[in-house]
Amino acid sequence: PCDEDAGIMPPPPYTTCVQYWDFVADDMQGMSITLTYGWLGIIGATCIGNILIFYGFGTASEKMNKRVRDAAFTSLLRQEIAFFDCRTVGSLTSQLQDDAAMIHSFSGEPLRQLIMSLASVLVGVVVSFIFMWPFALVSLGTIPFMGFGAEMEMKMYMGEDHGDHSKDEEDGPGAIAIESLLNIRTVASLSLESNRLDDYEKALT
Repeated sequence: PCDEDAGIMPPPPYTTCVQYWDFVADDMQGMSITLTYGWLGIIGATCIGNILIFYGFGTASEKMNKRVRDAAFTSLLRQEIAFFDCRTVGSLTSQLQDDAAMIHSFSGEPLRQLIMSLASVLVGVVVSFIFMWPFALVSLGTIPFMGFGAEMEMKMYMGEDHGDHSKDEEDGPGAIAIESLLNIRTVASLSLESNRLDDYEKALT
């Protein structure tokens, strides 16, 4: 506070209140500019980090998915003829597609979310302990609830929240459609279109 009329003089080395007010205004302006540049730097670093993490995880997930598909297809080609007598082509292609899609979904979004969540929690707790330790203790109390939410989200991505899907997919709609298209000449020559259509409709229900 500074009021020359009330006898409250500014602190040294200022001789008038105007000089003191000018100094305070300049200091606030300088601090505002510094904070603005700091926030712009944080925004830029966040944007670059998100681009890198999305690009990195996306590229790694796609490459791993391609390697899994190639390895599974190569393994199928090495099987003997009797292996395909007891397994239809539709069931094999459906299983290959489902397994590759599950690996892709697990190695992509859930893993990226897990790493980002762990990094956010770690940085937040460290900064809170440095600047405001009571808030850090409150944050530690909410971490178990955040972990439960992350676990439920990962189960949603993996499809585990819909129950156990241990039923064999050999008679699924996808397998029936693929098998019918691969053997379209046989189906047409034997006039099995209506039978395959009935099987497909039953698989959908």
